Amino acid sequence: MQTQNLPIVSSDATLKETIITMSEGRLGNGIIVDKQHKVKAVISDGDLRRYILKGDVNLDIKAIDIATKNPKYITNSDILA
Repeated sequence: MQTQNLPIVSSDATLKETIITMSEGRLGNGIIVDKQHKVKAVISDGDLRRYILKGDVNLDIKAIDIATKNPKYITNSDILA
């Protein structure tokens, strides 16, 4: 399991910043968190492709605007329970 260089960005990150972070993490997705580090959304390569296919791409929009909001996820404590 990868535990370093995770593709985590803040909820106010631009799409460009998020793509850079996703590329560095090499996982094909990014996790968007709020100021309390709570997961707010997940953005995937698929989300990016769908956005690009709509046309009129703007890399300065907030990544959370095209991400999957309120994703389902598990924590380490869920695994150990």
